[in-house]
Amino acid sequence: MPASRVTATDLAFHAHLQCDLYLHQSYHGVSPASTEASRSHFRKSRKSPAAISVATFTSGNAWESALLTHLDQFGLLLTNSGPPLSGSDIASIIDLDDRLHFFVAGLSFWPPSERLAEEYARHGVKAEHIPQFGLAKPDLLEIWRKDGGGYVWRVIDAKASEGVKTSHLVQTYFYHLCLTFMLAPSFVPALTTAIWLPSGVPSSIDSSVPFPSLDTLHTTPVAPLVPPLTDLIFIRLPAILSAAYSEIPWHFNPLCRTCPFSSTCRERVVKEEGLGKAGEVSLSEADELRGFMKLARGVPSTTDRHRDVEIEDLVQNMGHLSVKGIGKIRVSELAQLRGLLADERSMNYMATKWPASVKKIRRILALEHRDKLRASSPSNNQRSPIIEAALMNTPQLTNRRIYTLPSTEDIAIYFSFIIDPSRPASVSSIMITPSFVAIARKYGFEPPHHIHGNVDDLIPIISKCIRDVLVLHEQILSGIRDLSTDECHDRVKRSRDTGDLPRTQFYVWSMQERDAMQKYLVNAALGSSNSQDPGTGRENTFLGDDIRLCIGALCEGASLLATAYQPHVLEGALLSFLGKKGQSKEELTSIMHRLGIVVTGNETFETMRQSIVAEIDRLGHNGEHRSPERRTVGLLPRVVVLKKELRRLLALPVPGWWEVREAAQILGVPGPADALARKSYSEGIEARNDACQELVDEVRRRTVSLPDRSNLLVNRARVMNADWVDVCRIEVLRKLFYMQQLEVLLKLQELWDSRIEGCPDAPLLVYRSTRTDTSDGSRDNSKATVYLHHFDLLAGNLDAAPERDRAYFDYILVKENDKNDQSDQPQGECHLPLEALFDDLSVSGLVFPLNRYIRSKWENGQATEVKDGSLWVADIRDVKITDGKTQVVMRTWSGGDTTKTLLLGATYRLSPRLVDFNTTKMLSTLVELDLQMTSLTTSLSDNHLPLFAELISKPKSFGGDGSAVSSTEALRIKAVLHAEKSMHRLYTELRELGNENAGALVLKASQRRAARRILSERLTVIWGPPGSGKSYTIALSLLRMVEVKARTHTSAPGQQYIIFVTAMTHAAIHACLSKLRKVVESYRCVPNLSLEWLDELHLQHVLNGSTHPRPSIPNVSSKSHAEGSPEARTWIYAGTVYQLYTFGKRLGTGVDCVVIDEAGQLGLSAASLVLRALSQSAGIWGGKIVVAGDKEQLAPIFSGKYPALGGGQPPLFGSVLDCLMGADEWDDSLHSTGVTTPEDKSAGTVVQLLENFRLNPDLGNFVQTIYKRAFKPQKVQAKQVATQLRQLENEASRDLTMEKGRHILLSLSKAMLGQTQLIFKPPNIQATSKRKMEYAETIQTPCPISLAMVRIHVKGDPRGEMAYESHVHTEAKLAAVLVRLLEKACGKGDDIFVACPHRIQRAAVNLAMSQWDIREKEEIRTDSDEDEELQQLIHKMRVEVEEADGNTIPKAGERSGKIDVPVTVDTIERLQGSEASFVICLFSHTHRGSLSTALPFLLARRRLNVAISRAKTLCLVISSEGVMRPGVSVFSDKESESGYAFLREFEKRAWNASIEVEIES
Repeated sequence: MPASRVTATDLAFHAHLQCDLYLHQSYHGVSPASTEASRSHFRKSRKSPAAISVATFTSGNAWESALLTHLDQFGLLLTNSGPPLSGSDIASIIDLDDRLHFFVAGLSFWPPSERLAEEYARHGVKAEHIPQFGLAKPDLLEIWRKDGGGYVWRVIDAKASEGVKTSHLVQTYFYHLCLTFMLAPSFVPALTTAIWLPSGVPSSIDSSVPFPSLDTLHTTPVAPLVPPLTDLIFIRLPAILSAAYSEIPWHFNPLCRTCPFSSTCRERVVKEEGLGKAGEVSLSEADELRGFMKLARGVPSTTDRHRDVEIEDLVQNMGHLSVKGIGKIRVSELAQLRGLLADERSMNYMATKWPASVKKIRRILALEHRDKLRASSPSNNQRSPIIEAALMNTPQLTNRRIYTLPSTEDIAIYFSFIIDPSRPASVSSIMITPSFVAIARKYGFEPPHHIHGNVDDLIPIISKCIRDVLVLHEQILSGIRDLSTDECHDRVKRSRDTGDLPRTQFYVWSMQERDAMQKYLVNAALGSSNSQDPGTGRENTFLGDDIRLCIGALCEGASLLATAYQPHVLEGALLSFLGKKGQSKEELTSIMHRLGIVVTGNETFETMRQSIVAEIDRLGHNGEHRSPERRTVGLLPRVVVLKKELRRLLALPVPGWWEVREAAQILGVPGPADALARKSYSEGIEARNDACQELVDEVRRRTVSLPDRSNLLVNRARVMNADWVDVCRIEVLRKLFYMQQLEVLLKLQELWDSRIEGCPDAPLLVYRSTRTDTSDGSRDNSKATVYLHHFDLLAGNLDAAPERDRAYFDYILVKENDKNDQSDQPQGECHLPLEALFDDLSVSGLVFPLNRYIRSKWENGQATEVKDGSLWVADIRDVKITDGKTQVVMRTWSGGDTTKTLLLGATYRLSPRLVDFNTTKMLSTLVELDLQMTSLTTSLSDNHLPLFAELISKPKSFGGDGSAVSSTEALRIKAVLHAEKSMHRLYTELRELGNENAGALVLKASQRRAARRILSERLTVIWGPPGSGKSYTIALSLLRMVEVKARTHTSAPGQQYIIFVTAMTHAAIHACLSKLRKVVESYRCVPNLSLEWLDELHLQHVLNGSTHPRPSIPNVSSKSHAEGSPEARTWIYAGTVYQLYTFGKRLGTGVDCVVIDEAGQLGLSAASLVLRALSQSAGIWGGKIVVAGDKEQLAPIFSGKYPALGGGQPPLFGSVLDCLMGADEWDDSLHSTGVTTPEDKSAGTVVQLLENFRLNPDLGNFVQTIYKRAFKPQKVQAKQVATQLRQLENEASRDLTMEKGRHILLSLSKAMLGQTQLIFKPPNIQATSKRKMEYAETIQTPCPISLAMVRIHVKGDPRGEMAYESHVHTEAKLAAVLVRLLEKACGKGDDIFVACPHRIQRAAVNLAMSQWDIREKEEIRTDSDEDEELQQLIHKMRVEVEEADGNTIPKAGERSGKIDVPVTVDTIERLQGSEASFVICLFSHTHRGSLSTALPFLLARRRLNVAISRAKTLCLVISSEGVMRPGVSVFSDKESESGYAFLREFEKRAWNASIEVEIES
């Protein structure tokens, strides 16, 4: 008999712990093998749960009680307080209530055992293995009464958490399942379950409990939960409960801290030396390590991996050693890993064959980097400090360099924040007790040793501590107060420059504490009455000052963008443009005021500029001394998370997890470790901070006590700086300014994280030769001979060089030290990798090779080791595959000793550097726009905003503030619209008379609405799904505007009209130009049209904004000009935002109209580069903006995750399209000016295009499922596709995968022809064609099929032992096979895309295509050597051909000739804006170990939409079981859930097939 029953809570907790052993022990009780101590601990934990569990339970009860009270107040609650009910009892209670909609609380019931037993029997579970379930108690049952009788019900659980969790979904689904079995058919279950979360608004009854809101009722569809939870409940659960205790897989990890069986498992993991003994090894890391050990089986080995067992004839078998005469001896997981790492040959083999997998293992086990291995170990064996610490029960130092924990500071301040989980996560719900320890040995300054306070005291206490440090600064600078203001300012700066001020560092123990502190400060800033301009109000002045001080000293990152507080960033190079020449004296004065520089009025231009440069330099280095002998690597965080740094630096032999007490005990920290066990709350928290201080001292002591350890802590603390630099005064510009700098710092931090470890992910290249190429100077406008270096790719992945117009030199090349290489290869200061000393910012915007004019920036900004020629910047010219090998061709540049050349046969590592030509331009533009607010006293409410700021903050006022236009203006607009109507009628009549060119000038209905809005309004947003003709609408609307302007004579004679057309990518620019030229040609081909206006149009492509000629002054007397005449009156300049930015600065006049195409890819800061040139002039033709794009496609790529701004603030941290399309949510009454006619009906600023010219009906009807309004496909499927695919009948191959791919495409052809086939299943949702297709009958007219899905199953890796790379190459091979087959079936004009979510997939597909080409050339067809399985496939296909209806199939030799079919393999981001006939989307992921982390990226709906909507004829999605039937955790994330729903909709509408492929080893 079981010791207990399985409850819904047990299933939920199992999902949280991800531990089968928990279910087993909950059901059967504690293992008999456990000690009495662990049994006693278990009984005690059951009777007296941990404080955190009690607090969490209390939190849930409080929230549930508040929710029920709220529902009862509104008359929506029915409460049951009786015993457990049956299904009929529940139905009776509901029947007695006559309300149409209500909620039932207090229900309890026993799960229906008989009905569940039937379901278990259906799944093949024996009766004795059927689990027994405990009482079920759902929080709420929502009821709707149906009009015709009956009810709809939904299960709701109230959870006091910040978001929906996997455990919540498991629990609600179990209740839903039971009630579905219990209730009568008249009670219909809803299609969703729901989790009711707390809101952020305090309740009026109890301010400690949030106010319930329907906005926080999160629903989840039931259907996608059925497969994974059916598997859990009816298959896995009985297997787990019926298995023996020792057979249950498990791992002791940090999640186990809340498990009641943790003491039992701790004993077991120590005894068995499992991976959990190493401590802080997560579940995913354990899976990686176990997969790594499985992968090692069968790998060539030269050493005995288990040398600690000195017995001959050992055979490794699943963790055991078979010993002759003795039997099996179990070898622990830790011992197996140690033996594997000691086997040099195995490790080298695996690193070469599966580099990505080995790199993950190196990170998990903290293996020494290749450069440091030679110095630290004379042998070639790799040693993991994590494994050694666990096996030897002794702490071990890792060999990781740390730049986020300072090696020393003068003042250390430790915070402890006690977070009370019994109160929901809101401003008032956090209980904090800070305790400070300040060290100032050098200055004899000692503030109070410990300070305690509650949550209300948090900000005053922290701000007082910060002020104490600032007071110390003033005391050190004694005597300054007696000096004049200027002298005081100079003395302070000199003291900072010479390093006199003390260095300060703040510490917290955990990431949770740091996040809670920053969240509290941000929420306090948002909630303060004067958060808009802190310090200026009366009521809350002091709190505003305190918040500002705390944020300035402690907070960093994107969360600050939600507030009005943005402290300056740390890198002065980002702000260096402020001191450049070109500003007026008034602008320089304004900049000095904003930087806090005293202005006397007697300064010259040069002295003002020098003051600005000096202050920027000081701010950029945070006030610390710039010593050439000691450089700061990376960015020290303002608040160091101590546990995170200890984990990186030390391996502690504490099983499962450790906190302050365990770390102090294992490291032998005296005093504080004992004090942590005290009962007094205040003593315990004081001891915690003391222990943190002692731990930091102990870590530093250990880093210098052993040889060659002094370099592990790279940086020193910095001088505390709470300064503020409000360079921009306008709030929206200030936020963008801070965000743009933050983006650069996040990119740099990502680079530094890799470089400090020696770039472990860097591709390794072997140098082979150097050749000259006199023709290669075109990319850098050089005619000099260049040297191209040729390398072989040894390990890693490298993308092919993109097509671009200049040499970016965007990589760093450094020699990789070999373990046996005893040469003195420089490693940089303190033995740091050279890449870590490379200063990206100082050269990020320079064009290499450097000339003599800008070489000084290299000399002044780089370390000596970098400049001496040991590091090269590299530009990849070509990546090609020859004979199955990847060869890399690159050009290099080095500023040092030219005698240091590349060594033949040597290995080099290639890592990226920051290349950024545009951030400085964007920051400069934002400041330039802000400086247009010249008066320092002008209120921002006066509506004197620059046009760009007005556009994004108030689109309504940008269009005229919603007020009616003047009567004169209204008459002009009516005349313009009347002229457009006449032109539209003319071209329509000509089209009906058979003039095709005139037909090209007729806009569809929704396109015409957009054109008329452009004519009549200042701002137009054109939104259209893929293929809706946005670019064509723009082109024709612009020319229609020029035509109307000329015909109505509404502009001044001789007036120039300048239009900028821009987009993010060159492909989008070329598309716009192509459409414009096409429309121009259509106009010219219509006979008898008056085209004088067209002769005055000048269309130009701006490729170089610095040299492109400016428009000349028009000759008013000229009546006609040829196209391209220098005297043309209308100028359309098309170019990227960056080229038009440069060109616009040279124009010297405003631009009348700016058009942004593919605006969904363009961020707001980038859009400012071109919008800055917009004319301020009034009138119907001046200052127009047209924005076009699709918000359901990919957005700009940002490094940071930015907050969604509420409270009437515009969505700044996305694209310009997102900002303007979301305007209706934060800027009310966006409407036209009132002079439009009924035919111009549209929803305010946004006009949606409803016609689609790319997608055929099937593709169009699928894609439109995520759009608000349906669109009308304007094309049909190409009917010849079916017969084209039948050409593959005679393309048999000896390769099994190729033959299976051919069979798939032939079956698709048969499905189109209505013939019998056994591969593809028809869609669940039938095609929208009016003619119903009879699948079993042969039809003469091909039925179009546009959507197909092939689900790949990998054979040969049943236990998931193969590496990630093997799975990637297996999936890529199938894609390559389908490409090669489609090439043979394509017709003239067809092309093929392979859309890859990841770059590694792109590289793998290209490699597979190259390998297939080689294999195809070498293939010799022989019938005798055919594979048996292949012979069966071919025979089967031949039989099917013979049974076909006799349709003629052209043989390969009968075709007219091979057609050159363009094939593009690229990432989805780079394919946006383009289209192809056939698109293969590679959305598969067969590697189980990395599936959970890969799914959120794969299931991003925008990415799926872009990939699928590239297709014009056929979209074929390659997916896998793990993607199409994911685990429950996917549905706890709303974005992943919406993406999965989109992909599932594709599956329902597509023809589905499966293919089994042998894994590529």
